[in-house]
Amino acid sequence: MAGTRSCQGMSADELRELWRCMLQLQRLYGCYRSTRISLAADAADGGISLMPNPFIIDTLNESITDLPPEGYAMLDANFSN
Repeated sequence: MAGTRSCQGMSADELRELWRCMLQLQRLYGCYRSTRISLAADAADGGISLMPNPFIIDTLNESITDLPPEGYAMLDANFSN
């Protein structure tokens, strides 16, 4: 489902919640191939300070690997608005 998940139109709070979800998915499944998200997932502040801009978040979500259906369900819950 690449291309169906976009941050466009999300509020700052919604973006932060999406980023938190992405970090949780990275911790659970290692599904993103990105140094930034790997560092953020291990950061003491929960990784919020390393949140990229919406374009990069969208790019990361288009390049997910090895994510099981329950992981996609967690991610997709952020795009159901």
